[in-house]
This record gives sequence, structure tokens and C-alpha cells, in this order.
Amino acid sequence: TQVQRVSFTGNEAFSDRRLRRVIQTNQANWLSFLFGGTNYDADRLELDRELLRQFYLQRGYVDFRVLSSTAELSRERNGFFLSFTVSEGAQYRFGQIRVASAIPGLDATAFEPLLGPVLGNGVYNVKNVDTVIERMTFQAGQQGYAFVDIRPIVDKDEANRIVNITFEMTPGERVFVERIDITGNTRTLDRVIRRQFDIVEGDAFNAREIRDAEDQIRGLGYFSTATVSVREGTTPDRALVLVEVEEQSTGSLNLGGAYSTNEGLTAQIGIVERNFLGRGQTVSATIAANKEFGNFEFGFVEPALFDRDLLAGFSLYYRQRDFSEQTFQQSNAGFEPRIGYPLSENGRIVWRYRLSQDDIYNLADNTSRIIFAEEGSLITSAIGATYAYDRRNSVVDPTAGFIMTLNQEFAGLGGDVTHSKTRGTARVYSSLFDEQVVLSAELEGGAIFSDQGTRITDRFNAGGDSFRGFARNGLGPRDECDVGQCLPPQQNLQVDESLGGNYYGILRLDASFPLGLPEEYGIYGGVFGDVGSLWGLDDTDGSMGQVDASMHLRSAVGVSLFVDTPFAPLRFNYAVPIKKVDTDVVERFRFSIESRF
Repeated sequence: TQVQRVSFTGNEAFSDRRLRRVIQTNQANWLSFLFGGTNYDADRLELDRELLRQFYLQRGYVDFRVLSSTAELSRERNGFFLSFTVSEGAQYRFGQIRVASAIPGLDATAFEPLLGPVLGNGVYNVKNVDTVIERMTFQAGQQGYAFVDIRPIVDKDEANRIVNITFEMTPGERVFVERIDITGNTRTLDRVIRRQFDIVEGDAFNAREIRDAEDQIRGLGYFSTATVSVREGTTPDRALVLVEVEEQSTGSLNLGGAYSTNEGLTAQIGIVERNFLGRGQTVSATIAANKEFGNFEFGFVEPALFDRDLLAGFSLYYRQRDFSEQTFQQSNAGFEPRIGYPLSENGRIVWRYRLSQDDIYNLADNTSRIIFAEEGSLITSAIGATYAYDRRNSVVDPTAGFIMTLNQEFAGLGGDVTHSKTRGTARVYSSLFDEQVVLSAELEGGAIFSDQGTRITDRFNAGGDSFRGFARNGLGPRDECDVGQCLPPQQNLQVDESLGGNYYGILRLDASFPLGLPEEYGIYGGVFGDVGSLWGLDDTDGSMGQVDASMHLRSAVGVSLFVDTPFAPLRFNYAVPIKKVDTDVVERFRFSIESRF
């Protein structure tokens, strides 16, 4: 009994299509007969109501309510029709913000620097209010006030559509957590659930932390339902926290593929277990291959080492490449352990070590002289770090905010290779017309430096998904010469070799929007534009003389077609290069898909 249709009544600010992306229940579409859809679940319906409420409260609709949610069985009794009736109300902005203290010794002015997220007359967002309360609670605790009740007193100015807020600090009830009881976890260990709480037995009771823990337990994805309730303990000053969960399958078989005019069909299969042995660990194995390459990777992740917010994991991989555009083969085998932890509320760093063996072999007679100089097997021993700062409003479906990442690697801790390699990305999101049109801009760049010269296995490449409109390895420095033009001993051969580059920079602009088709089709469109370059070589002594490794700007524009399915979106790209170099290899059509059953 799949959900055949999800409809909304009373929504004016956001379309049915946008709200369907908010809730967890998926509506069947024309591909559901092939990939399946979402079965009706009454418990999931309650979660959908809460997701809708949070969505509107984060966008200024302080009066939003879900008036009703109903499920009707179809006449053929083969599916359900879900209907949500909502009352949106008006959109409000932040107005005057104050702090008041009714606790002797706790100065309200000392908390005013914490009000940043709700200042500036921006659109009201309940997440920003929660952030301020969390900061104030922490600072009060640092000053020795464990039992403080911080309540946002909201004064709505309906005429001006602003919300004036007074964060009132009053003495809280001296209630302690007596016990945290967990039921229903037939597979998941208790400690996996307990570590979602910032409090333990004996700590001061905090209702907000209890609510946050419930959200985190649901977010694990291990349970079909998860509720946290509070009851009075053995005495009035003690509280029992009751956690009730229902286990669900956490293993998945991932099937994926891609097609491009230059590379042909690529197939991928992967097995993932996100709650290995009930310990909350992730174990995965992935194989991807086409006629030109084969990849295998095994990974393990422990998200909470020693039950702390400390990620640890490793990956083992083997990759073999025999690209049609190259006259040699490459293989790469490696081991990469890593450990990560948060540096701030939105920032996280991951440290890693990489030990790998990179081989360049089976060179043809017409392989570039530069690649001939790089032939052989080398060991790389490198340490690196990746820092990410994420301020997106959603990890899965962002419509506002930004994310920045910086990746730095130093090779030379033993091994045969020494280099410093830096990569950085910054992506910002925005939306128009009540989030029906989503815009994004991404800037990416990198540089590698080595006193012994770089190899093609370490240099950057561009094309394919990274630079639409150009084939994989289709742009950047290239060594080429026709028969009779090459230097001895290749004078009777033709050389055409992509060499990669030491530096690159790419700007990507994207927009996605509805096409006016019936929403149950799940089809929408997009446009995009890429501009950038790949350049720089340490060795430019090519088969016909000096290779041009200078920076030449490239650009391309195109259109996209997205098809929503119950498992993942399909994407079709058609790109047209606007600015290119004669030696570049063009690719106009590309299709990608990721599937999970």
C-alpha cells in the first residue's frame, strides 16, 4: 500500500512540490513501478507534521499550524491519499531583542553579546532562537547557575509583522535526571542511544536538551519511530527520561550508474551497513567499473570513538585506469586512516594519513615524453587535514546558506614523493519565488608544489562532472604532435596526451526550477554555466618541444533535466562550450544516476 498522492490545503507561501520535499513520506510517481515507493506509516505521518512545523518556523511563520492530516485508502484499495491542511499565517521578522534576569547575581547585560543570531531585523527563525538559548544556558552554567530557566517571551507586532523577544532568565526547578530508560532497541546498543544525550543520570534536568536528544536519535536513521518522554521519578525533584524506539533495516544495496558520450556506461554496486552489530558503526564496500577503469573501496567509520564526538575510520582502496584518451595505464592502492572532531558549532576538522602506491606502466611508443619521465612505481606517505564550515539550512536539500572546505596535504613522511597540495571550495545557496527556484554558486581551486616535480598521478584534472561541456581529462596542458612533427624517436608517430595541471580554478553556477508539468511526474529543469582553467607543469619538455602550460580560460553553458525517484534524482546534462582551446576535447551529453534499494 504505497502513498499514491500527497496534497496540501491552505498553503500559499510554498507550493505542494516544495512541501513534499520537506516531509519524509514520498509520493509515488511514474517510476515507482520500477524502483518502488513509500508505504503508508501512521507514525511517519506524525513526523511529517513536525517537519512541516519546523520548516515554517524557520522561515518566519510563527503562527503556523497543521490543522489536520488524513490518510484515505484509494477506491481500488491499492494505495493511500495523504492530505495535510495547514494554516500558514503571516511571515514575521525579528524586532527588538532584550535580555532580562530575575536571578540575583546574574547580570543580563553580560548575555547581550550572545544575541547575534537574532539581531539585524532578519526573517524570524526558530533555530536562531534556540541557538541563543543554548549559548545563554551554557554561559549561565559556566558562572555556576545550573538551574536556570531561559524562556523567550514573544511579543508579536501584527501591524508591522515583527517579533519582539525578551529572553527571560528565571530560577529553574531543582530537578535532576534520576534515570534514562530505553526500550525497543532489540539490536542497537544502549550506549549508542545514550550518547545522543548531553546529560546523564544525576545531571540537572534540561527540557531543551531532552528535545535535542530526541531529534538526534531520530536523525540516526536506525529507527522507524523514536520518542522521548519525561515522567516524575521516585521523588518530585527527580525525573525519569523514557526512550522508546522501533528498529528498522539499516543495510542497503546501492546500485548506480552514469553515461556520457565519451566514457560510455559506468556501473557501480555498493553494500552499506550503517549500524554494524548495533554499535552505530558504518561498514561499506563499493565496486565501480566500465571498459576503462575499475575501482574497489572498503570503508569503516566509528562516529563516536570512546562515546565522544570523535569520528574515527579508515578506507582501503584499489583503482586501475586504462582510459581511452591515454596511452598508458595507472593503478593506485592505498590505506587511509582518519580522525575528526568539531572545532565550533558549524566547523569540523578531519585529520588523515595516506599510504599509497601509484604505478604508471604499459606505456605505448606514442606516450608523451613527459609521462615517460614519470614511469614507474612510487610510494606516497602523506599527512593531511580537511576543515569544513557548514552554514546551510539543510544538508540534504539546501536552499540558503553556504559551505566552505579547505583540504591540505603534505607528502614526504618517508616514501618517494614530496609535495604540498591544497584544495578549497566554497558554495553558496539562495532561492527565489518561495524556494521554487534554487540558485547556487560554487568556487573551487587548488595548487600543488613539489621540489622534485609532480607526476600525473598527483596533478589535478578537469572535465566530465567537474567541468561540464568538456570530456574527462579534456582540458588543460596537452602534449600533441602529428606524424612527422614529433621529435625523434617519435617522428613517425602521433602523440595526443592530457597531462593534468599543477593549478586549477573553476566557478560553477546552477539554477533549478519547475517546468510546469504535473508535480507527480517529479520532473524539473535547470541551467548551468562553468568557467575556469587548468594549467601549470614542472616539466614542459614535450614530444614536439615546449608544451603550452599557461592559463587559458574556458567556459560552457548548458541545460539540465532532473527526474525525482523514490531513491535519488536522475540528472541529464547537455552542455555547449563557449570558450575553449583547439586541443580541448568536448563532451556535450552526460547522464548520472544513483539508486538505492
